[in-house]
Amino acid sequence: MDLDLTDAQRALRDQARELSLRELAPQAGETDRQQCFPRAAIASLGEVYSVLLAHKQPLAKAKEIFCDPASLASVNLLKVLLAERGLKPEFKPMPDPARAAEHDAFLLIGDPAIDFQRAPHEHEIFDLGAAWYELTKLPFVFAVWALRRGIENKELRQELKAARRFGLETLDYVIETLTQSPVHGPSYAELKKQYTPPLMPDYGDPGWFQSFELGYQGYSEFLIYWDQDEDTTGVDHFYLETSKMNINHRFYTALIGPHQPMYLTGPKYGPNYHEWMLKIKNEFDPLWVCHPPVPFAHDEFVDRAPWMHELKTWEGPKESPYPEWLQKQLAKETADFQKEYKAAKK
Repeated sequence: MDLDLTDAQRALRDQARELSLRELAPQAGETDRQQCFPRAAIASLGEVYSVLLAHKQPLAKAKEIFCDPASLASVNLLKVLLAERGLKPEFKPMPDPARAAEHDAFLLIGDPAIDFQRAPHEHEIFDLGAAWYELTKLPFVFAVWALRRGIENKELRQELKAARRFGLETLDYVIETLTQSPVHGPSYAELKKQYTPPLMPDYGDPGWFQSFELGYQGYSEFLIYWDQDEDTTGVDHFYLETSKMNINHRFYTALIGPHQPMYLTGPKYGPNYHEWMLKIKNEFDPLWVCHPPVPFAHDEFVDRAPWMHELKTWEGPKESPYPEWLQKQLAKETADFQKEYKAAKK
């Protein structure tokens, strides 16, 4: 099967671009004009999910396979994988990738492959990344960054190195947000069952979720309602336990700050997010006249409310972060509050 070059490969071959993302399926003479940027590639170690062979019959019975012409490397990889199984079907260009499901066996890459798997279908899936790893126990490189030879590209190389370094440094964060944001709501819903009532039942509603930053991050919200006529101790407990749940599940939460105990969440985020908050507070509000004791209001609430003490599993500051006048004010407020609380309990 003959497949045409992609626009990017053709432009690089014709020296219209200094840099291009190209497959590891070079045409004759290309390696003399191009060189790979090291240690940066589109690759997979195991399942890739976006490069697949869909088939209705067992692979051994496939006589012809229709291929998305966008990927020479994927076609060549599939040929190798099938040849290792003693299979040599005929490969044909797919006339219309949008109608791929009409074929018994076809190769898809990229978004069409992902969309196909997410939609209802009758095909079996043969993931090329997973099959290659099963065969070799090695990663597979689908594409690399190719630079034109014979031109000055020092600045471009430095930009690529900086982008690669940033990607490696934030990889953990990107993976966490992508994989964990969709399960944030269901996790909240499961925890909420323990505190209903006073929280109002919502039949397991997982809230809502959306992606942003071009799909690199996820955002979710989970709504909480409760009956004001009920004992609302469970509401306070729920909010504190969600803080612990966020930490245990490695959810990033927008409620870091006065809505959660800073000495609980602070050491886990950042890390030591609370120390940075304290530095900012002392820099912009050294007299603590703006909404004291923010940003440590929830820490004070947990220490002040007797019904919260059993849930405190973290250490507070060894020395008070507050100025002396605020320490005296908080001590008086705490004494007054606990006096009223004991009187109400009698």
